[in-house]
Amino acid sequence: MSPPCLRPATAADHALYSHFFAQLGLEDAPLVRGRWETENAATTAFFVEDGKEVGYAFWELAGENAYVKHVVIDAGARGRGLGRDLMLRLAAKLRGEGASAWRLNVMASNHVAAGLYGTLGMSTIFSTVVLRLSFENLGRLPQVPARGVDAEARFDAANELDFGLLDGQLTRARQKLGARIVAALSVNGKCMGVAVFDPQYPGAFPFRCKSVEYARTLIEALRERYEGPSSFVQLVIEDAAVVVHALESAGATRVHDILHMRGPIPRESPPIGAS
Repeated sequence: MSPPCLRPATAADHALYSHFFAQLGLEDAPLVRGRWETENAATTAFFVEDGKEVGYAFWELAGENAYVKHVVIDAGARGRGLGRDLMLRLAAKLRGEGASAWRLNVMASNHVAAGLYGTLGMSTIFSTVVLRLSFENLGRLPQVPARGVDAEARFDAANELDFGLLDGQLTRARQKLGARIVAALSVNGKCMGVAVFDPQYPGAFPFRCKSVEYARTLIEALRERYEGPSSFVQLVIEDAAVVVHALESAGATRVHDILHMRGPIPRESPPIGAS
């Protein structure tokens, strides 16, 4: 019986990634093989127990901060404490790569997972709401004189600081295949909102704006650049109850309620031997 371990992903693991991705409970489709290999495989690992992959993690690094994007224990292996084991092994790996703090999102209804992350030193920083708005309801949102433009890369660092994003978050987004970044500019040219999206998918994350009036400008810019068949846009609204209220008042439907958690990466050692 071999001890549990966290092994790096290889190019041959796309089917395994897809298997675990399907258990995240998202509407998104997994990345196609070539895109996954290019964008995600380098920061993906699988949790192995007795020679079988029973867990999966994907993360992004930004200096001393690690953003854990996906964590999954296979449905048939849950209830045995493997989630904690996986997270402790991931913590050791991230510390070895220079990170001292981590963050993640968890469904508000997933009390077990949120409780686990709490025992690992994380606490809830803010709430996030995923909303779906039909393009035909855009006219119901408040509006101010503004224009939506393609955000210039030279302003990425300033926009990251201004909108509370991770260092390099917009720069890394630009490296993803097909990703677009739009900005809402006021009449005097000040950036009042920023959003990252894929023209093939009707959604945006992050989606940040200084006030709700600029949400409409951003969504209109997304619609103009959207290349897919859907008649709606899905928005991830972080720590912005006023924006959520305005969008819901305009007819947006709530898809997910999420907790954003952060904390220092623990130094607790993972268990030795079988979990």
